[in-house]
Amino acid sequence: MKTYIYKSIILNKLIDNSRLNVLGRQGWELCGFSQDQNDYIYYFKKPNE
Repeated sequence: MKTYIYKSIILNKLIDNSRLNVLGRQGWELCGFSQDQNDYIYYFKKPNE
C-alpha cells in the first residue's frame, strides 16, 4: 500500500513559482489550497519512501 507524508505551509502572500519548483524537485506535490482572512494555506504530499 502506498503511503504519503504531508506538509502544510501558511503564508500571508501567494507562493511564487520558484518556491513551488523547489518543492516539486524535492518530491512535494501540491494537493490542496485554502485561504482565510489573512493567510494562504498550501497542502503538499509526497510518497513515504
